[in-house]
Amino acid sequence: MTYDHLNVELLPQMLQDLVAMIALPATMKIVEARGGTALYVPVKHLADNHYLVQLIGREAAEILQGEYHGEELSIPTALKAMRAIRNAEIRAKRRHMSEAMLAREYRMSDRNIRFICNEIS
Repeated sequence: MTYDHLNVELLPQMLQDLVAMIALPATMKIVEARGGTALYVPVKHLADNHYLVQLIGREAAEILQGEYHGEELSIPTALKAMRAIRNAEIRAKRRHMSEAMLAREYRMSDRNIRFICNEIS
């Protein structure tokens, strides 16, 4: 998924705060991996093989650790933003894929694909 045209205002405030700290790509990696669940930010040194370092990179992980060390963050699912991203992808792919192909790829009905492609973004 790409987040090039994501309106950050679609994200819950907690995620907007993370975007301000660690940028949009790292924030969305956390949402994709842990949305709807808790993420513990460790107090101790982050090893190179630590989950958070592997997920978002050392620099972003250390920024999070500096702000939230020892806390458990409840990561929102960001459904509104994720839906907007999905719909933009569908509209872009519609130029070279049929509604039926898109419906199968996104596990939706062709009617929903048509609706998404016809709505004004």
